[in-house]
Amino acid sequence: MRLTEAKPVEEYPLPTRNDGYAQFKSAVLEEQFLLFKLHAWLTSAPVAWLCYKCGMSANAVTVLGMILSVPAALLNVTGNYYWAIAVFHVFFLIDCVDGVLARATKTTSLTGAYLDDFAHYVFHAIFFISLGTGLVLEHKAYAAILAIATGLINNLMRAHIELVKVRGGTGSPKPAPGERSTVLQKVKNWILRSFDFPNILVYMTFLAWRLSFLELYFAYCIVMTSLYVIYCSVRHAWVLKEMDRVRATIESSGPAGDARSSKPAELGDGACAMRADVEGSSYQ
Repeated sequence: MRLTEAKPVEEYPLPTRNDGYAQFKSAVLEEQFLLFKLHAWLTSAPVAWLCYKCGMSANAVTVLGMILSVPAALLNVTGNYYWAIAVFHVFFLIDCVDGVLARATKTTSLTGAYLDDFAHYVFHAIFFISLGTGLVLEHKAYAAILAIATGLINNLMRAHIELVKVRGGTGSPKPAPGERSTVLQKVKNWILRSFDFPNILVYMTFLAWRLSFLELYFAYCIVMTSLYVIYCSVRHAWVLKEMDRVRATIESSGPAGDARSSKPAELGDGACAMRADVEGSSYQ
């Protein structure tokens, strides 16, 4: 949660050691996922301020989140699933904190963004593989397969979306200022976010008491994630094909300079819209 929709770094005055956490509060982003909303409202700013007072950098906080994969794995393997889920919640809190700390102290960077994404891949993979291992040790092989598949295929979806840069990740682009979301858009957003990691953790927290319910939810995540990856691939291929078609039309209409200056506005806008769709912001 490092570089998404943040104000320019220059808009955040650099805090001093004597500052309260007002500056950190202003660096909290508007989050899309309910779990992140709760962290943003309640904990991320004060925890980021505390980390700053302790001399921790944003990257150090991110590394701390990766290290949490070790106790989470140990708890899963030993069958302490609720405690492992609690560690998962702490990881997502840290995922909010490192971005707030980076923006408030003007230390956002591509390195930090890369490290933030890498932490997700590491923690998610280790958590679900260790969860599956713990279930196998309890002779619950079917649940173990579903748990591991859920974690790995969601990591695949995240990597795929970031690779092709499909706008809005697993959600939909936000409505324009002054425009209200329709009921259909809200339902679509709810469905798309129901099988993404932040909400997977929420559902796991409430379903962990009954393994059969958790198995059904994992199966749902696997199916929906697979369909979404296929959809993203087809959509990306179509966008690239349309961009090539528009480019060929422009090139065949005359000299490059004249074509660019005389081409109808709607064709140029369409090409720009397609390029924006491909080169848009990635998930979270």
